[in-house]
Amino acid sequence: LKAYGLSTVMILPPSFQELCRRMQKRFANDKMADNTEEMQTRLSLATRLLEQTKNAVDIYVVNDAIEDIASTTGALLESLHLK
Repeated sequence: LKAYGLSTVMILPPSFQELCRRMQKRFANDKMADNTEEMQTRLSLATRLLEQTKNAVDIYVVNDAIEDIASTTGALLESLHLK
């Protein structure tokens, strides 16, 4: 991607514990009886993805509050567009 002048951005949760909490909340709202295996699969995938991309991503943005992520992402996109 860099050869084409493109930047990569990854949006991350504040912590692994927060990712687990958010997933538990989402799965609790789901009508399916037991989502434990699905949640473990997704957490494992997220961990692998982060490990595989840690040297390939240009910018990391932490998704801690919706207001902050919206303004941060907007400013980031604007600054990348101006380059």
